[in-house]
Amino acid sequence: MPKRRLLCLSINELFKQQIYYKGNIMLNTLTALHHHHHHTG
Repeated sequence: MPKRRLLCLSINELFKQQIYYKGNIMLNTLTALHHHHHHTG
């Protein structure tokens, strides 16, 4: 039982990290695009 709970926890952590990572990339891309647009415009 504890093993299963640990697995569920680690999967949840991994999922959260992936969302955070992907969100970070999107934010960086948006910021880069904004800066690029700002410089060209």
